[in-house]
Amino acid sequence: MPSVMSIGYGAFRFCTALEGIVIPEGVTDIAPYTFYECRYLAAVSLPDTLETIGDCAFLANALTKVTIPGNVTYIGADAFGMCDFIASIEFKPGDAPLTIGAWAFAGCEYQLKSVTIPARVTWIGDWAFAYCYYLQTVYLERYDYDPVLGILNNLLGQPNNQSLHQKILRAVLT
Repeated sequence: MPSVMSIGYGAFRFCTALEGIVIPEGVTDIAPYTFYECRYLAAVSLPDTLETIGDCAFLANALTKVTIPGNVTYIGADAFGMCDFIASIEFKPGDAPLTIGAWAFAGCEYQLKSVTIPARVTWIGDWAFAYCYYLQTVYLERYDYDPVLGILNNLLGQPNNQSLHQKILRAVLT
């Protein structure tokens, strides 16, 4: 029996009955808009075989935790944007270089307080963590790459967020 390797563009878009999903091993690609505006989707399990998460794949969901597998090489623009209740973003160990697209986690407004950027990240797009109002600490596993400046500038420079301007953003090398 053939296995599913990709979940197609917009496959579950606007599926308001969906509250949780386990994506099976073997899936390597989640296409753009796959779970777009599944407003009650609170839990997702991503397989270790996953390599790409498309633009807006999980935009505007009720996710509370995101665990990115170690084989993922691309997290698209706005992939987890406007997921207001994400409290935890975990990157599993891996050797695959990882690109985080623009606005990828923007709008994780209410719960996200800290995030660790793994050493395998080679690029962080503009405003990747914009409008994460309670984000106070960014842990950087390495500091010798250009995207760090982008993320720090984006966090400190985001508009309509005076409270973040008053906080101290700590980049802690682990």
